[in-house]
This record gives sequence, structure tokens and C-alpha cells, in this order.
Amino acid sequence: MKTNKILAATLVILASIACGPTINTTPQNYQIANQSVTFAPPPEDSWSKQKVDNSILVRYVNKNNDQKFLSIASVDMKEITSWSENPEKTKRTVRDLQDQILKRSDGHILKQKQIKLGGEDALQLIYTYNEGTIPTWGCQIYAFHKKKLWCLACSSPDAERDEAEAIIEHVVKTFKFN
Repeated sequence: MKTNKILAATLVILASIACGPTINTTPQNYQIANQSVTFAPPPEDSWSKQKVDNSILVRYVNKNNDQKFLSIASVDMKEITSWSENPEKTKRTVRDLQDQILKRSDGHILKQKQIKLGGEDALQLIYTYNEGTIPTWGCQIYAFHKKKLWCLACSSPDAERDEAEAIIEHVVKTFKFN
């Protein structure tokens, strides 16, 4: 009987490790760049919302490691307002976004793919780079909505990226333009 309890407890622990971190936060409404958006933020017990002076950015930082962050911003690109508007400008914009990553210390793009963000077509870049001597994982997601470019960025030391990956996936899954 005691062996069965130990085996059951071991299986529960292994299952929780294999499934990775669970992010269960309720979506909240935010005003960013005069646009109402909804998403589920990182958990308040381990992440804190930073005060940012302008209204185009929301930023969260891990309470135990400020190299783990999530930010959501909106900017007016003027030159390009959608992915389909001008193929040449789109290629140049994507190249510029990639170059920003590759200029970082030992920057490598691991994956680039199209996804949806709040119903809009989005570009997702997953990459690694060195922050000083620390190997770092990052994810940036870009989408156009109402002629503005939206960027979700998440970064974490590579050795601790499971939590960051789970958070950005949860934000994307719950993100809505209102």
C-alpha cells in the first residue's frame, strides 16, 4: 500500500514537470495607444507590472529575475500599416526586425512563423542571444491592427525559458483587440 502511494506521488510530480508551468490568470483590459486590448497577464505572485511613463507600453518583470520580462507596445509605423499593403516594404520591415535580433551578441533566429494575434496576422520570431555572458531566449510577435504595429516581446535566461514560453503562449491565446 505504501509503495502504491509513493508511486502515485512520483507520477504526479513527473506529470507536473513534463507539462511545464501552468499559467492561470484572468484576462484584464488595458488601454495602450488609445486602443483597448484584453489579455491575461503573468501571475501577480511572481511578476510585477512596471510603471511606464507613456501610454504605448505595458511591461511586466519577474520579481526574482529582472532579466525575465514581457512587454506589449503599439507604435505608428507611418511607412507601413499592414503586412499585405506593400510586399517590398513588408520584406524590408521583416528584414529590419530580424536585423535587430541578429545585431545582439551572438544573436540567432531559431524560428520564424506566421501566427494569429487577436485575429490579426502576426509574425513570430523566436531567438537566442547573449545578455552579457548569460545565454538568453526571446520571442517577439508583431501584428498590425488599425494601422499600428503591435509588438509582444518576452525574454528570459535560456536555462529558465519554460516559464517565459508558457506566459507568452498564454498572452497570445487570450489577447483580443476590443
